[in-house]
Amino acid sequence: MKEITVSRIMTRNFPTVTDTMPVQELSDKLKKSGHHGFPVVDQNGELTGVVTVTDLVSAMQRGSAENLKVADIATRNPKVCYPGQTLHDVMVRIGTDVGRIPVVDKDNPKKLLGVLRRHNIVDAYTRSITSRDK
Repeated sequence: MKEITVSRIMTRNFPTVTDTMPVQELSDKLKKSGHHGFPVVDQNGELTGVVTVTDLVSAMQRGSAENLKVADIATRNPKVCYPGQTLHDVMVRIGTDVGRIPVVDKDNPKKLLGVLRRHNIVDAYTRSITSRDK
């Protein structure tokens, strides 16, 4: 994990949602995609947060979610990582309790480059262990 960089395993072109998207539309997109969350971008395509199924469920439990937008329920200023970081560094800094971490340009943290998903990390770990056992 100390040799594997985020750029090697991140998911590029991961779907996003806009901060102005109605919550009901988000619900439909989550159901259709099978994803548990998305990076949130503004009208300029800049990262503004992340939104998850948990955020959606919480909003619905609090009451009327029909007039809400994604910006109303999203986590602002999410934890992010950079393409040149190693998985070890990301996991030490952020932990393993995150399902997806936006990957951003180190010089422009609003520029979304991809997403590091738990699935990416597990696959990289499995390949690393498998190649060592040969």
